[in-house]
Amino acid sequence: MREELLEAFASRAHVVICGGMGAKLLPLVLSYKDPLENTVVITESFEPHEHCQVLVVDLDHSRLDLLRAALRQDPDCIAIDLWSLEIAEMVLQTALTGHRLILGVPDRPPPEFFEYGLQMVVIAADGSVTKHGAPPAPPEPNVQPPATLPEHWTTPRAEPLSASLERRLEARTCWIPQFGEPSDHRGSKFGGLPALQPGESWPRCQCDRRMQLVAQLDLSQLPVDASQGYFQLFYCTAPDCSVHDAWEPFAGNSLCRLIPAEPVVEPTDPPLAGYSEARIAGWLRAADFPHGEERPELPEDEREAAYLASSWAEILEGDEVEKTRLAAFLDYYQMSSTEELARVVRVLTCDSGDKILGWPSWTQAARYPACPTCAKPMHYWLQINNESGFFPQLFAADGTGHVFRCADHPDQMGFAWACT
Repeated sequence: MREELLEAFASRAHVVICGGMGAKLLPLVLSYKDPLENTVVITESFEPHEHCQVLVVDLDHSRLDLLRAALRQDPDCIAIDLWSLEIAEMVLQTALTGHRLILGVPDRPPPEFFEYGLQMVVIAADGSVTKHGAPPAPPEPNVQPPATLPEHWTTPRAEPLSASLERRLEARTCWIPQFGEPSDHRGSKFGGLPALQPGESWPRCQCDRRMQLVAQLDLSQLPVDASQGYFQLFYCTAPDCSVHDAWEPFAGNSLCRLIPAEPVVEPTDPPLAGYSEARIAGWLRAADFPHGEERPELPEDEREAAYLASSWAEILEGDEVEKTRLAAFLDYYQMSSTEELARVVRVLTCDSGDKILGWPSWTQAARYPACPTCAKPMHYWLQINNESGFFPQLFAADGTGHVFRCADHPDQMGFAWACT
């Protein structure tokens, strides 16, 4: 019996103990199961065991109740000292759903075990052991087809892809805010208290609610085109704001303005709840590249590369077929390493975070509003990402906002946003 039980536990076969001997033989059968952890025993007389959980049948808990309780724990093995019609259906479902069973029966295994061809070792009342059912077929080997490569990948390009893209795509300098400790109403910041001119009240929306200070920039501290005064962006965050087309640059629910640096005063109103201050302590210079909406037309093979480069960057840990394609891709576009691939991906990426200047990262189509004074397209100046983490939802759950400024009329500024 020892060899048959060891084989049964090695092959995940069920063990059926016949002749009402379940309670007597359970300790012996379980002695061959290793490990015993994650095993639940349902019995009337089996003693508690330090390596498996024992559920005792009594007046308040039938075998059916205890089997349901055991299945909620999703154990590896369930041992039941005595099968009955009451639990027949649930026992079969237990066996069919991948749980190993050690089952005591009055005379012979349930007929359903034979009908479904379950693999089992049957211990008869006289101690003889028989095997039934076939072990499950091994899984089909995962044979992958060989990698198919475009014919033109066989000869490397004349010019490396990164050099070609950097030549075709105009890089601009953007400046990314670096944050420090909160302070008073002065200085550059996101959120918090605005600097106000003497005698003025906190700016309000057309719906008559106070607007949230989104950004305040001390123009004298800007890393480029420094001047005197403050730029301020206010936006209405009232959930029931009555302004229509709130995403438009001059809709009445936002305010972009320039005010003198002195004199300024602290507002008497407290900051709006939930919008804490993030003070800008400096600016990090970075190269920025055009968003796909403004990227110039690329040659066909570079359009293919732009698509593939972004995809390959996500599947560098893929299977051997993908790795083969990646190697051929890198060779053709003269990228000697995945670091070079990352460089290509960087050139194809427009920074979507908070920044001044650079290129705008568009959530929808590129759209530059017209100046209200001269009707010329305004220039992008500042980008606010609604998922930067500094605020609760400002204007849309996944949106990006932009401040635009007229080159000929610098006081004309507008804030617009879009979301997916």
